[in-house]
Amino acid sequence: MSCISTEKIDNRQLLFILFIMRTTVIISTLPVLTAGNAAQDAWASALVSYVGSAILATAIGALGTRFPDLTLIQYGQKLIGRTPAKILSFVYLWAFLWVAAVDLRIYSEVLVTAFFPATPLVFIAGAMAVASAYAAYAGIEAIGRNADFVFPIFFMTILASLLAAIPQMRLTRLQPVLARGLKPVLVGSITPMTITLQVPVITVIAPSVLRPKKVVKTTIWALTGAHLVLTAASLATVGVLGAKPAARSVFPFFRMIRAIRLTEFLERFEALVILPWGLGMFIGLSTSLYCCLKGLSQVFDLSDYRPLVGPMAAICITLSIHAAADIFQLRSFFRPETAGPYAFLLMLAPPAVLWPAYLARRWMRKRPGSRKGGRQR
Repeated sequence: MSCISTEKIDNRQLLFILFIMRTTVIISTLPVLTAGNAAQDAWASALVSYVGSAILATAIGALGTRFPDLTLIQYGQKLIGRTPAKILSFVYLWAFLWVAAVDLRIYSEVLVTAFFPATPLVFIAGAMAVASAYAAYAGIEAIGRNADFVFPIFFMTILASLLAAIPQMRLTRLQPVLARGLKPVLVGSITPMTITLQVPVITVIAPSVLRPKKVVKTTIWALTGAHLVLTAASLATVGVLGAKPAARSVFPFFRMIRAIRLTEFLERFEALVILPWGLGMFIGLSTSLYCCLKGLSQVFDLSDYRPLVGPMAAICITLSIHAAADIFQLRSFFRPETAGPYAFLLMLAPPAVLWPAYLARRWMRKRPGSRKGGRQR
């Protein structure tokens, strides 16, 4: 038995990890602006997407609270059998790898676009992937301790950026409210909900959390914080830049920060924001890699996932580079009509199979004449 299996993190650390994972992506791409047509009502799309994300997170994580000591791969075998559960697990394993690759590509594109235009994309992606793979190799406890360190810096940087934007915001740019009705707001909420594809990491991490039965509650709190940031970032970005210029921007939040001018001599402090944001990407990427590796080791009955770290990092780099020809093609993937069906299928396929199996199993145990005395989950 590997010592990795005895690792534990606090629910607080899980909250930090999930908050950082979600916030790094949404503030870099602001999908409510760039992927939809909500325009100045992007903040409303952010609020609507919170409701959908919370429902999705509950559907994904609630079943695991009935099996607090098991990952999805393990309790799936109890519900639908060994082979079907392992096949079903590949849905989430692919989701973990895909999320890691997309995060890595976004990180690389931001640095190349803003600071290193002459640097090959693969070099930046490789450097971040190696660092994140090392953290995944060290285990979830190491990632949790890193999250403890990164969170206050990350949060204070976002807060400072939003506060610095207030003097340059113009409320007229946020009007009229709901000028085109609710449909653009609802459509604009789809892409932020697809980013909930990060949440299935709790199905692997939950047994390593000190209070696994509170994992769903912890996840909801993380989503609440992340969506408050998304709402505030949407208001600030539109208020400073305007709806149309913000929607046309590749990275609207960073463009907004670049436009902030505190004094005649203090401006363009986006470099101070990039470092904490990059640390946040490191936390998210290492968590996704860890969950993919741990899940893969359980599918193939390996005692330790660490021999897989190197090959998985190489696959992640390759996928991130070849997933899209450029940032514009990657951005087009996040449009609701594309990302919605793809992400919802990945998120909901395992729960759609395992929840009926669990309920049927529970019903069979409660039938008259069924064997009693067993532990009822």
